[in-house]
Amino acid sequence: MANGLYREFFHIASGWNNENGLVMLHQSNDCYFQSYKQYIELSWRDSEETVVTGLGRSKKIGPPMVVAKFPYWSLAEWKYFKSTFCSGIDNLVTVRLFNAGSSTWNNYNAILVLPKIDEIRKLEEFYEIELTFTKLRVL
Repeated sequence: MANGLYREFFHIASGWNNENGLVMLHQSNDCYFQSYKQYIELSWRDSEETVVTGLGRSKKIGPPMVVAKFPYWSLAEWKYFKSTFCSGIDNLVTVRLFNAGSSTWNNYNAILVLPKIDEIRKLEEFYEIELTFTKLRVL
């Protein structure tokens, strides 16, 4: 799978199997996320984890995952995102992503893993947020 910057790739909805609820992040609220009309960094990983076997070889385990990097979120955007798209403890979401490895757009069910407070970098009045989507399953 490939990494890259993708134009308006980020569509999200709360809950699984919610393709009808997908919205582009910058269109979910007129006041927020206007910096994301253009490009967002998207990093695909073939598996969730790499382990070393007893023979000393690397083995990838788990389904693919993707990390979306948002470098300029305000505290208000962060709070809005969590209250709008995070559904309870599991954070089940539906996302539409471009997979550069297969050159296709797909809708996926995913589990959204939010960064821990100490993993969020503050850049002046903005925050750099990385959202991780695990257990990706094509709809």
